[in-house]
Amino acid sequence: MKKRFRNLPSYIVLSLWSLIIICIIGWVLISSFKTNLAIYQDPWAFPEKLLSENYVSAWSTMKMSSYFMNSVVIVFSAIIISLIVSSMMAHALTRFEYKFRKPILSLMIFSISVPTQLLLIPLYAQLLFVRMVNTKIGLILVYSALWLPFTIFVLTGFFRTIPKEMEESAVMDGCGEYRIFLQIMIPLVQPGLICICVFNFVSMWNEYMLALVLASKQSLRTIALGMYALRDSMMYSSNWGGLFAAIIIMLIPAAIIFVTLQKYLIQGLTAGALKG
Repeated sequence: MKKRFRNLPSYIVLSLWSLIIICIIGWVLISSFKTNLAIYQDPWAFPEKLLSENYVSAWSTMKMSSYFMNSVVIVFSAIIISLIVSSMMAHALTRFEYKFRKPILSLMIFSISVPTQLLLIPLYAQLLFVRMVNTKIGLILVYSALWLPFTIFVLTGFFRTIPKEMEESAVMDGCGEYRIFLQIMIPLVQPGLICICVFNFVSMWNEYMLALVLASKQSLRTIALGMYALRDSMMYSSNWGGLFAAIIIMLIPAAIIFVTLQKYLIQGLTAGALKG
């Protein structure tokens, strides 16, 4: 009972914060089905009739379909590349003994603290040199590289906890390194892989600054850039219902991923806490 009362302030703060977020998202969702006139007359009232035209307008007229698909291609490609590379590097950094292993891991951890703003000019110069500015491939490679250190840092905590006896038993049974990695290590760290995928997806999906500098071409805009462009265009068109519909479209993928992978996300967070 003492422990419960001691944690009561935290529960109250978290509950209030959750309630605020739910109310904001609920208001945006309700407003996305209303006309501009209804929004101006009473922004807090429920719509008399659900207006789906706002979503049609946001998807086609406001070019949310193009922004959405650009983000899907760029973000999922970057996640797959970073996950493949980071899982192999985390395995090598934790399961093998070799020279410079600890300095490499320390360098990876140190690179997490480097502000992205300091990297904008060097990244732009490098992409300009290889002619990848304003290309999807260039932005995919940048996302993969910049999210790599954090992904490796998280996955090393999971790989470290796997008993070496399992590897030794697999070697005695005739398994090679690739088979051990793919059939033993990867299934055991699956909660960590899913957990880091969710975190990387949310951060890449909402990323704005790198996309603005490295892929500012209108046909390559990500959904974050598209939302800012729509916000500015509201000064002239005042299609607030369409803007709220665009916000909901932007939130749908993250909501689906969290609902679908909620069980694995909690397992990964819990396992990471126990491993720490």
